[in-house]
Amino acid sequence: MAVPGHDQRDLEFAQAFSLPVRAVVEPTDEWLHKMQDSLKSAQPIALSIESYAKQIGNLPEAFVDDGVGMQSANPGVSLDGLPTPQAKARMTEWLVNRGIGRGAISISCVTGSSADSATGASPFQFCMSWMLKEIRRG
Repeated sequence: MAVPGHDQRDLEFAQAFSLPVRAVVEPTDEWLHKMQDSLKSAQPIALSIESYAKQIGNLPEAFVDDGVGMQSANPGVSLDGLPTPQAKARMTEWLVNRGIGRGAISISCVTGSSADSATGASPFQFCMSWMLKEIRRG
Protein backbone atom coordinates (compact mmCIF):
# COMPACT_ATOMS: atom_id res chain seq x y z
CA MET A 1 0.00 0.00 0.00
CA ALA A 2 1.17 3.53 -0.71
CA VAL A 3 0.02 7.15 -0.46
CA PRO A 4 -1.22 8.64 -3.75
CA GLY A 5 1.09 11.54 -4.53
CA HIS A 6 -1.44 14.04 -5.87
CA ASP A 7 -2.30 16.06 -2.79
CA GLN A 8 0.38 18.29 -1.29
CA ARG A 9 -0.51 17.45 2.31
CA ASP A 10 -0.56 13.71 1.57
CA LEU A 11 2.81 13.94 -0.18
CA GLU A 12 4.35 15.84 2.74
CA PHE A 13 2.90 13.33 5.22
CA ALA A 14 4.34 10.40 3.27
CA GLN A 15 7.72 12.10 3.03
CA ALA A 16 7.77 12.93 6.76
CA PHE A 17 7.11 9.30 7.70
CA SER A 18 9.10 7.68 4.85
CA LEU A 19 6.00 6.07 3.38
CA PRO A 20 5.94 4.91 -0.25
CA VAL A 21 4.25 7.32 -2.66
CA ARG A 22 2.42 6.07 -5.74
CA ALA A 23 1.86 8.08 -8.91
CA VAL A 24 -1.67 7.52 -10.18
CA VAL A 25 -2.02 10.58 -12.47
CA GLU A 26 0.41 11.48 -15.24
CA PRO A 27 1.45 15.11 -14.92
CA THR A 28 1.64 17.51 -17.84
CA ASP A 29 4.93 18.12 -19.65
CA GLU A 30 4.87 21.73 -18.37
CA TRP A 31 4.68 20.54 -14.75
CA LEU A 32 7.48 18.03 -15.30
CA HIS A 33 9.70 20.79 -16.72
CA LYS A 34 8.85 23.04 -13.78
CA MET A 35 9.82 20.29 -11.31
CA GLN A 36 12.99 19.48 -13.20
CA ASP A 37 14.00 23.16 -13.14
CA SER A 38 13.31 23.37 -9.40
CA LEU A 39 15.48 20.30 -8.77
CA LYS A 40 18.50 21.37 -10.83
CA SER A 41 20.26 22.92 -7.86
CA ALA A 42 19.25 20.28 -5.32
CA GLN A 43 19.62 17.04 -7.26
CA PRO A 44 19.93 16.93 -11.02
CA ILE A 45 17.54 14.30 -12.37
CA ALA A 46 15.86 13.97 -15.72
CA LEU A 47 12.11 13.88 -15.23
CA SER A 48 9.91 12.17 -17.79
CA ILE A 49 6.61 10.33 -17.51
CA GLU A 50 8.63 7.12 -17.19
CA SER A 51 10.91 8.38 -14.39
CA TYR A 52 8.15 10.37 -12.66
CA ALA A 53 6.56 7.27 -11.13
CA LYS A 54 9.89 6.35 -9.53
CA GLN A 55 10.75 9.89 -8.39
CA ILE A 56 7.37 11.08 -7.10
CA GLY A 57 8.24 10.58 -3.43
CA ASN A 58 11.37 12.74 -3.81
CA LEU A 59 9.67 15.72 -5.44
CA PRO A 60 9.00 18.91 -3.49
CA GLU A 61 5.56 19.44 -4.96
CA ALA A 62 2.59 17.22 -5.75
CA PHE A 63 0.93 17.28 -9.16
CA VAL A 64 -2.61 18.26 -8.15
CA ASP A 65 -4.24 19.04 -11.50
CA ASP A 66 -6.17 16.80 -13.87
CA GLY A 67 -4.09 14.45 -15.96
CA VAL A 68 -4.25 10.91 -17.29
CA GLY A 69 -4.58 7.86 -15.05
CA MET A 70 -1.57 5.60 -14.53
CA GLN A 71 -0.80 2.66 -12.24
CA SER A 72 -4.53 2.59 -11.39
CA ALA A 73 -5.85 -0.82 -12.31
CA ASN A 74 -7.08 -3.94 -10.59
CA PRO A 75 -8.95 -6.99 -11.93
CA GLY A 76 -12.29 -5.17 -11.57
CA VAL A 77 -11.59 -1.74 -13.03
CA SER A 78 -8.83 0.17 -14.81
CA LEU A 79 -8.38 3.94 -14.82
CA ASP A 80 -5.11 3.76 -16.75
CA GLY A 81 -5.07 6.03 -19.79
CA LEU A 82 -8.27 7.87 -18.81
CA PRO A 83 -8.38 11.64 -18.35
CA THR A 84 -9.24 12.55 -14.75
CA PRO A 85 -12.94 13.41 -15.38
CA GLN A 86 -13.50 10.09 -17.18
CA ALA A 87 -11.57 8.20 -14.49
CA LYS A 88 -13.79 9.72 -11.79
CA ALA A 89 -16.91 8.72 -13.75
CA ARG A 90 -15.63 5.17 -14.30
CA MET A 91 -14.73 4.76 -10.60
CA THR A 92 -18.12 6.09 -9.51
CA GLU A 93 -19.86 3.69 -11.90
CA TRP A 94 -17.78 0.78 -10.57
CA LEU A 95 -18.59 1.65 -6.94
CA VAL A 96 -22.30 2.05 -7.70
CA ASN A 97 -22.45 -1.26 -9.61
CA ARG A 98 -20.83 -3.05 -6.67
CA GLY A 99 -23.28 -1.42 -4.24
CA ILE A 100 -20.53 0.19 -2.17
CA GLY A 101 -20.80 3.82 -3.27
CA ARG A 102 -22.87 6.47 -4.96
CA GLY A 103 -22.27 9.56 -7.03
CA ALA A 104 -22.38 12.91 -5.23
CA ILE A 105 -21.39 16.48 -5.88
CA SER A 106 -19.70 18.39 -3.10
CA ILE A 107 -19.52 22.16 -3.35
CA SER A 108 -17.40 24.26 -1.06
CA CYS A 109 -17.81 27.99 -0.86
CA VAL A 110 -15.45 30.05 1.25
CA THR A 111 -15.81 33.75 1.81
CA GLY A 112 -13.47 35.88 3.81
CA SER A 113 -15.95 38.51 4.95
CA SER A 114 -18.87 38.50 7.34
CA ALA A 115 -21.16 40.00 4.70
CA ASP A 116 -21.05 40.92 1.03
CA SER A 117 -20.39 44.67 1.03
CA ALA A 118 -22.50 45.32 -2.07
CA THR A 119 -25.65 43.48 -0.96
CA GLY A 120 -25.27 43.03 2.79
CA ALA A 121 -25.78 39.27 2.32
CA SER A 122 -24.40 36.87 4.91
CA PRO A 123 -21.65 34.47 3.83
CA PHE A 124 -24.25 31.67 3.66
CA GLN A 125 -26.56 33.76 1.46
CA PHE A 126 -23.65 34.81 -0.72
CA CYS A 127 -22.51 31.19 -1.12
CA MET A 128 -26.02 29.92 -1.91
CA SER A 129 -26.50 32.67 -4.49
CA TRP A 130 -23.19 31.77 -6.13
CA MET A 131 -24.04 28.04 -6.18
CA LEU A 132 -27.44 28.67 -7.77
CA LYS A 133 -25.84 30.78 -10.49
CA GLU A 134 -23.32 28.02 -11.18
CA ILE A 135 -26.06 25.37 -11.32
CA ARG A 136 -28.11 27.45 -13.76
CA ARG A 137 -25.03 28.01 -15.89
CA GLY A 138 -24.57 24.26 -16.14
